[in-house]
Amino acid sequence: MRKRLYFEKKDEMIYISHLDTIRLMERLFKISGIELEFSQGYHPRAKISFGNPISVGEISLKEPIDIVLKNNIKNEILLKKLNEKAPKGLRFIDVEELSSKGSIMSEYKKVEYEIEFLKEEYFEMFKKILDQDEMIEIKEKKDGKIQKRNLKEKIEFINFIDKKAQLILKNLSPNALLRLAKIDNEFYKIKRIKYTK
Repeated sequence: MRKRLYFEKKDEMIYISHLDTIRLMERLFKISGIELEFSQGYHPRAKISFGNPISVGEISLKEPIDIVLKNNIKNEILLKKLNEKAPKGLRFIDVEELSSKGSIMSEYKKVEYEIEFLKEEYFEMFKKILDQDEMIEIKEKKDGKIQKRNLKEKIEFINFIDKKAQLILKNLSPNALLRLAKIDNEFYKIKRIKYTK
């Protein structure tokens, strides 16, 4: 039985890395008494799949996670069992049945974010760089080749209000935009609102 759960990650949980979040989830299902299907082979893993990794320090309000259950369980009982054992800052808020075999990454290409700036000057800096027609990111790859991409092409929606930037990004982390604007992470807070198609 395949299901898609949605959870929020707040408070001290935002400082847990993506890899540690995966490990935490595997332990959480185990201590909650919820049996998951496992992959075959020499190193079987629980059938859990995530969306884009959540950056350390980033709040997420509706993060999807796909699971394959060994035995069917009612949705309300599933949420109750997980939330009873979940650490502070991690809460499961919704669940739905999955009829298709599509993954989170194949179904959702865009993510909605909100960036709150702690000082007006950094808010204005960010607005200024997003007003440009092109936002060229230059990276040197491991083989020494230079890679260029226009980040402006990845932005589906922009809105500015009260020292906050509301964005819908396609296959792009807001951190890439903030690096380009040369704004240190101590001057903003990122909130991942939801995935969208």
